[in-house]
Amino acid sequence: MVTAHGVGSADKAEALSRRIGGITVDALGYEQERRQLAKHLQVDPYTTNPVLSQKLDEFAWVAFSGRVGVNAVISVVVPTSMAISATTFTTDLVWDTPAAELLRVNDQKLREMGLSASAVQAVIVNPWHSLSLLTAFVTALDQLQGVSGRDTAATLAASAISEDQARFVTAATQMLASYHQTVAPLSAIMGRGPVTGRDQRGAIVVPAPLDYVAWTARTAEFAKRSDLKAQERHVWLTGQMSPRARNEMTKLGWGLHDGGRLLPSQPRGR
Repeated sequence: MVTAHGVGSADKAEALSRRIGGITVDALGYEQERRQLAKHLQVDPYTTNPVLSQKLDEFAWVAFSGRVGVNAVISVVVPTSMAISATTFTTDLVWDTPAAELLRVNDQKLREMGLSASAVQAVIVNPWHSLSLLTAFVTALDQLQGVSGRDTAATLAASAISEDQARFVTAATQMLASYHQTVAPLSAIMGRGPVTGRDQRGAIVVPAPLDYVAWTARTAEFAKRSDLKAQERHVWLTGQMSPRARNEMTKLGWGLHDGGRLLPSQPRGR
């Protein structure tokens, strides 16, 4: 149910329950204990990694029940590969904001962008976006103020049918936000997918958060798409292209940028 103020309370409760792994949201401080433990360890409190999530549950409950020092113990249990860098969250929003409030803030930000209530609900309740991933997506979209077509990115986010797709859309949106702020202002988000931008000079900008791109029939089809034709067009890739892919793309007039310079640090231990 959608109320005049956005996602209805029943929908929020259900979405919230999914996003925090079934942990009861209570008024006694357990959820806060878990978030603060995650912050101390620099890990995602809403991780979808079942091993990490279980360890957070176990040790947060110990700390909550007995108020004992568990940091040294859990630091040994949680591998460093599951840690996130301090720059992943530019603020302490995810760690320091109660889950219900964080969900409300994301809901409000999407509505303030001009998205319809149904579009907002579709993004919020998509189970493939963890609460941290949802927050990262909404934050990136919010940084694209004044850019038309943000509802296009929201539609793609809402249509994700796997966590990998949700992460791809979020990372691509973050890359567009970075381009908008550090390279050239964007005028629009466009296309039928993937998330694509057009800057104020008319250049097409395709963010590609991928490790490796080979020259395949699918790559060739994308490179020749009529809706992506422009006098200037660029692919920003986080990884690398095969020599043939680089050669073929260049011949078709694509400018290529690799190495992930537009992509901020990503949460680990998902």
